[in-house]
Amino acid sequence: NTYTGTTTVNAGTLRLQSANALVGGNAVAFGAGSTGVLQLAGFARTVGTLSTNATPGTPVVENASGTAATLTVGGAADATFAGVIRDGAGGGGLSLVRSPAGGTLPQAGTAANTY
Repeated sequence: NTYTGTTTVNAGTLRLQSANALVGGNAVAFGAGSTGVLQLAGFARTVGTLSTNATPGTPVVENASGTAATLTVGGAADATFAGVIRDGAGGGGLSLVRSPAGGTLPQAGTAANTY
């Protein structure tokens, strides 16, 4: 894919089907009241930011595959994610990396992360 801009998940499941499904460095955002799920499906991806709206719903980021996956959140901008990060079904773990090392990824809310 060669699109640019933010990928916004408001509802449903956005499941990656290839290693090039998200363009590296683009932002992933969950909209207001989002019930959406981002499934990495065993693909390691880098996004610019990972965020939720100021009125978060119940967003989820998960692997949901038998193959382990890594989500790297890069970019200079800090963003807050108020959702669940988990391995998901399938047994493959999900790793979360924040790069550059000095950046932050504040997590808000009361949801239990299980990655």
